[in-house]
Amino acid sequence: MTKSDLLTVERLGKNVALLTLNRPEKLNALSQDLHRALYDTLGELAEDDSVGAVVLTGAGERAFSAGYDVRELEPLNETETLLSNLRREPYWTRIFDYPKPIVAALNGITFGGGAMLALCADIRVGCDETVFRVTAVPYAGVMATWNLAPLVGMGRAKEWLMTARPVEAQEGLASGLLNHLVPRSQVVDKAVEIAAQIAEHPAPAVSELKRLIHDNAGRSLAEGAEAENSVMHHALAPKRTSELFAAFLASRGQG
Repeated sequence: MTKSDLLTVERLGKNVALLTLNRPEKLNALSQDLHRALYDTLGELAEDDSVGAVVLTGAGERAFSAGYDVRELEPLNETETLLSNLRREPYWTRIFDYPKPIVAALNGITFGGGAMLALCADIRVGCDETVFRVTAVPYAGVMATWNLAPLVGMGRAKEWLMTARPVEAQEGLASGLLNHLVPRSQVVDKAVEIAAQIAEHPAPAVSELKRLIHDNAGRSLAEGAEAENSVMHHALAPKRTSELFAAFLASRGQG
């Protein structure tokens, strides 16, 4: 199905939704309308129990997303620019804290807001043409100060953000920014494969697991263990062991 001309939505395989930023002539730049379409669509998919995971990619062969649409921002005055920034702020929170896993298929240029979008995903699949760059500081701004360092370490994050230099695919893989590096023709297929593997598991467990990983970043090990145990005892209420392991036992002729 198609959400709009700016964002297409497809169902691929079991429980996977593929969202494609569809402005290839603009290198999938994030206009306000595209950003809003993404925000609204993710909200709808969050309520769809048939969707277990989401894959996000860009149309065309050049870019995942080149970032914010500069042509759209250029005529704005100071007040309008501030309002534009304020409208975008909830978008990043929705993606980073999304209850379902998001796998980003980075099929090319991943700059600025596009880099931020990739960082807010849970897993990133790249190709040799993937180039990552956070471009905020040359424009007297800041971005990704809160979600880049946990992936690549504080030293690398400081260098990448302060220099705003491009990061090529091999460096991205070695640093932990990319989970996988595959040929560009396979980048979406690999992302869908990972998403499908995740979507096979019980959705409440996947959602709680993601939330715990995020929340535990600021906790001691003991606090993290306590939070995990609380989820196991309450949010994921215990079930009979025979029910939990029914498929495992059946596969061995013991069910």
